[in-house]
Amino acid sequence: TLDAHYTYRLKIDAINAETAVWIAGNNLLDERYISKIGSADMLEDTPAYYVGAPRSVMAGLEARF
Repeated sequence: TLDAHYTYRLKIDAINAETAVWIAGNNLLDERYISKIGSADMLEDTPAYYVGAPRSVMAGLEARF
């Protein structure tokens, strides 16, 4: 899968603050994949397959004073 993350930081001296704006994308090519293979139950030998997360994009704003 293809993941990307970008952060831009800015210091504002007038109010003594530091801010950051970020954006992140996971599985940008929207590939289908198995994220985990394990047993369905600790007492069984039957394997369980978990589907990986689809394409997702997140953004955030942080401020520190």
